[in-house]
Amino acid sequence: MKFKKLSLISILFLINSAIFAILDNSSSKIALDIELEKEQLRGQQDIFAFTKTKIPSQVQRQQRWVINFKKNYFAPWNDPELHFSKKGIYEKENKFIKKFTKTPGWGFNKRPYSTEWAKHLSENMQINYPFNTNKPAITLRNIDLRILPTNHPSFTNWTDPGQGPPFDDLQESHLHINSPIYVLHTSKDKIWSLVITSEKTYGWVKNNDIAFVDQSFIQDWQNNNFITSKKEPVPILHNNVYQGHLKIGSILPILKEEQNNYTVKFASRSANGRAAIKTTNITKDHIKKWPISANAKSVAEISNELNGHPYGWGGLLGERDCSALVKDIFTAFGYWLPRNSSDIHAYVKNNIPIGHLNAQEKEEKIINSATPFFSLLWFKGHIMLYLGHDNKETYSFHAIWGLRTQTTANDKDGRSIFGRALVQKNSIGENLVQKNSIGKNNDIWVKQTFLDRITTIIPIN
Repeated sequence: MKFKKLSLISILFLINSAIFAILDNSSSKIALDIELEKEQLRGQQDIFAFTKTKIPSQVQRQQRWVINFKKNYFAPWNDPELHFSKKGIYEKENKFIKKFTKTPGWGFNKRPYSTEWAKHLSENMQINYPFNTNKPAITLRNIDLRILPTNHPSFTNWTDPGQGPPFDDLQESHLHINSPIYVLHTSKDKIWSLVITSEKTYGWVKNNDIAFVDQSFIQDWQNNNFITSKKEPVPILHNNVYQGHLKIGSILPILKEEQNNYTVKFASRSANGRAAIKTTNITKDHIKKWPISANAKSVAEISNELNGHPYGWGGLLGERDCSALVKDIFTAFGYWLPRNSSDIHAYVKNNIPIGHLNAQEKEEKIINSATPFFSLLWFKGHIMLYLGHDNKETYSFHAIWGLRTQTTANDKDGRSIFGRALVQKNSIGENLVQKNSIGKNNDIWVKQTFLDRITTIIPIN
């Protein structure tokens, strides 16, 4: 498997999470984890292996994809209420902060936050309607989108799986460099702004990470051809000074194309605080003209670049969760997807329900009805890219934290952690599912396989 170099902060975060997992593990849990990793290694892990069969290209559909992509991607500048009403956001923000003030959760120090701390956040939000800003803007770097104006995490509790690290309840998403946004409101301390994004999300970003744009800038930016990154990170340099970096899922406008590179535009903050367009040269080894031709090998190439990346809940530490992974992959091909898996399920048409089938019937239906590399598999809370089948076992590429486990004595939920993007059998762990109540009280089993839980085939069409 191809693993990427990790930043120091990513490594420390994963070590920290592993320590908590080890402290909670029994010998039975460790044995289960080992068996699952062995099964993982025995399975097919080469994404390109699934491109050997004939898979229909989607190139003929890309013109329509791009029109729809631009409509949604540039909505913060052209139609900021395409997905949300401003009044609706105001009402939801007020409702959330009132609830949060009563139960603000736990911090990294394993101590509960005080209601006074939460009330301070509420006072700093200073939410009123109409909002106090209402201007189009652009992100200047890759940045976190927070549910409240704070970088401090909030965890539901430290005992139940999926409620502690890395599942920060205040992490909404991670926005790409130079993404269109619409600023609704600025906080009392002027540090934060509440924004609508290009991915059907809204939340808080720091003001030093964004700049306002005018209509002249918008027209100059939108009316171009674009490049997209096929690797990451791809540094953006101006006068040999680092300005930020592209990731897979980023797009930038083209000024001109040369034999070995593109001259592209990027946004920075001018002396008056507004966005200004600058240019830089980027080699074609790292970027391609957007959209990339939509065929199985191209999707495999982009996916393979992300294979092995650490799991990042809500884009934590700049990494990806399940929905960010598929969204960024298909952005490269001009196909717009909303940010969250439930919204993807609701957004894409002609879904095929399979939740009523047993595991064997599901596998047969997926093989016969899903197009490899151009179908997603979904169940509540998770989404995966379908790759194809090997010996009639279906495989997906996904970013996953862990597989659900249970204890014999009390049916207590747990997790066997994978913590990365990987190629995986949908039926992984099927031989480790408890078939009956026989076993010691502390025995731990796989609760359900992904195949057991899949309810929907989502065609990318």
